[in-house]
Amino acid sequence: MNSVVRARVQVNSLVRSAAAVVGGVAALTLLSQVTIPLPFTPVPLSLGTLGAMLLGVFLGSKRGVAAAALYAVLGMVGAPVFAGWSSGVMIVSFGYVLGYVAAAGLMGLWMERARHGGYFSALGATLGSSVIIYLFGLGWMMGMFAMPLEQALALGVVPFLVGDALKSLVIAGTARALKGRRIPW
Repeated sequence: MNSVVRARVQVNSLVRSAAAVVGGVAALTLLSQVTIPLPFTPVPLSLGTLGAMLLGVFLGSKRGVAAAALYAVLGMVGAPVFAGWSSGVMIVSFGYVLGYVAAAGLMGLWMERARHGGYFSALGATLGSSVIIYLFGLGWMMGMFAMPLEQALALGVVPFLVGDALKSLVIAGTARALKGRRIPW
């Protein structure tokens, strides 16, 4: 392959990757707006966790992490991309957003490296991703808002366990269905 062709291939690959990352940010932003406010917790129930894990499933580890990180940075600097069109780091749910980056990476790694792409293996990856998101969320609430662990668990984990378990079932099915298939972007 001559140098001109090689350069075009590299540029095309870079453009496809950038478009996939920007598309991932847009998808995560839109899914994060699907919320149900719960009167007993400041953390809304949203499809953001589903979106973050699907970034890894559809984009792989590197692009999934890049999309989730760009989403977090945009929200940090004031772009209204978080749940309820909110932004900023001084919101109680920002820790979960940081967890999205790690969750997208874990799901992307599973898609890329899991030798046995069975449903229960995918379910383990999704449940592990949920735990990571919870850990970041709990850490943020406890550190930034001086919440004791019991209160952080009551406000930031317990109300979401059933919904996140259901999301994990959906994500695991999607990941399993796509395992081994080449996604065009």
